[in-house]
Amino acid sequence: MTDKIFRAVYETVGTYDKLLLRHFYGGTEDVDLVADWLTEHFAVPQAQLNVVEFGCGTGRVTEAIAPYAAASVLADYSETMVAAVASKFPASETICADTRDAVTQLIDAGRAASFDLVTAFWSLSYPIGEFFEELSPAGVRLRDDQAHAAVRAGDFVRDLVRLIAPGGHLLAMLFDAESPEQQLVTRAWEKVAPFRLAGAPTRGTF
Repeated sequence: MTDKIFRAVYETVGTYDKLLLRHFYGGTEDVDLVADWLTEHFAVPQAQLNVVEFGCGTGRVTEAIAPYAAASVLADYSETMVAAVASKFPASETICADTRDAVTQLIDAGRAASFDLVTAFWSLSYPIGEFFEELSPAGVRLRDDQAHAAVRAGDFVRDLVRLIAPGGHLLAMLFDAESPEQQLVTRAWEKVAPFRLAGAPTRGTF
């Protein structure tokens, strides 16, 4: 039930963009970091790269990448997100699937080594974490076979890397639960979709 409430934030049209907090990494907004990286590596924007973005959401970071993309694939598990990003970037190919399934689809379609830029902003923590943890009525718990989880997670990351063309790049941002920025975001999301442990009160302030 809690998972459905949390996911409703992503599935209700307009809610995600309305509630989304700005994302910072080391004190700099993530979109600015991506834009700076692109400028450093490719200078003046030219539509020359074949790009895939996993967990694209409604296209917040996509805006910075689009001027560099000759072709792009935008993937997200939410139909609402995919519809929103497709309206903003109608020339892009879209995939409605979680990151693990989207990677598999592209590999199975023979698109290994075909992307100059493979990107995932804040979205890789989820598919990797799901190999090691699961949501139970009592909260998040570790899966029983952690060694097997590590093997599966490694296979997933290797498949992700297989999508990169020779000379291409993997550009990703991962959550750091210990950072002040992420602790602020976590507390804010708990206000939006509080997670109640069995018999425990909900955190109420931040």
